[in-house]
Amino acid sequence: MLHRTIYRRRDVLADLNDDLINSVREQNQNNLAVVERVARTIYFNRTCYNGLYRVNKKGKFNVSFGAREKATIYEPEILLVAHKSLQGVQLIHGEYQQVLKRYARPGDFIYLDPPYYPVGRTPITKATPKRSL
Repeated sequence: MLHRTIYRRRDVLADLNDDLINSVREQNQNNLAVVERVARTIYFNRTCYNGLYRVNKKGKFNVSFGAREKATIYEPEILLVAHKSLQGVQLIHGEYQQVLKRYARPGDFIYLDPPYYPVGRTPITKATPKRSL
């Protein structure tokens, strides 16, 4: 499985190069098990520019790797803290109005990821399919 491969090959994967990132990028996430998609997302987060996750009109990941030669891929301590912190937490992906209406209760802590406004003339969301936002 991909997550075991990332662990076993973490030193190789930490050496960033276009061929390696492109081979991971070309994987069809719909053909991957959930844990493999998570491992792929962690790999992109740790290696690509500013941890950005963005897809093109075809739904393919399209961020180049960051301006560094090595990346720390596997940090078990951080993953364990995240795992423990997320116990009993419900993560919901959806339109914020519908999520608030359906799930929000008094005393809840809710984080809504804000929209990303363009810094240039073309908004980043223009090329991004709505379903992936």
